[in-house]
Amino acid sequence: WSSDVCSSDLGILRVKLPSSTNGRYDLTNNATGAAASLYFQTIFNESANTRPLDLVLGGSNTGTNTIAQILDNGGANGCIQLDMNGPGTWILAGANEMPQKTSAGNVARVAVNAGTLVVKDPASLGSITAANVSIQTGGTLQIDGVTLNQTALSLKSGGTIRMNGVATVNGVIIGNTAATSATLSTTSASDVMTVGAVSGGAVDTVLHFTGPGTVLLNQPATYLGKCSIDAGTNQISDPTALGTGGNLNIAAGAVFDVSLLGATTYTLSTKALSANGTGTTDRKSTRLNSSHAN
Repeated sequence: WSSDVCSSDLGILRVKLPSSTNGRYDLTNNATGAAASLYFQTIFNESANTRPLDLVLGGSNTGTNTIAQILDNGGANGCIQLDMNGPGTWILAGANEMPQKTSAGNVARVAVNAGTLVVKDPASLGSITAANVSIQTGGTLQIDGVTLNQTALSLKSGGTIRMNGVATVNGVIIGNTAATSATLSTTSASDVMTVGAVSGGAVDTVLHFTGPGTVLLNQPATYLGKCSIDAGTNQISDPTALGTGGNLNIAAGAVFDVSLLGATTYTLSTKALSANGTGTTDRKSTRLNSSHAN
């Protein structure tokens, strides 16, 4: 990277770039002790409006590495690209000024490629749009009990969205590359992640629900792939919430709860159901059909 960086106060980082330079700044913590974490009160992007700044969060430290605030001069400076490259943990603690814009052909984004990125504010991901917020290849986006402003999040192969607390993910767009496997999870049995419309995927995609808490799907879905309830509880409040995929598998010990549907008879849009061991369908004396024969 090439940049002029100056720190005027403890925890303040200013990144300045000439108008001819794209910038990249790596924040890396490889300390072995979890307590040896980094803290930034404010990161100021002072790049030229025509130039992007790529902030890369890395290192193996799993402590409370924290950025409290990212500012972009009211959106007047260059676009911000935030890449979580792990395998450690970084926290976005507050609201961030990250507008959706393009600088020198580079599109603003948030990419969780590895490790865990924790968000604690509805505006932690700024105003980055759904198509440009991606969780993939072993990365985990942990949401600490807040509903993000984004209308949806893009969940690609190997990615996990994990809820810590009770809140809503407005929508999830599943990647459609071959053999995509993605995950929705929670941190504890009392957590509830409500998910809006699920879309995308392909016929060989598998969306996993891994518990230990509850994932509630409450909107009609156009998701094309399969679903697997590996642990915890998957609830639906709409018979089309699983999409039109080929199969819903319920693993031993997992629960598929359709009691919120309430109707005496209803038909799920998924094509088939299967269960292993003591996997459970909780249907509260209602009649459960799938839309196609096995």
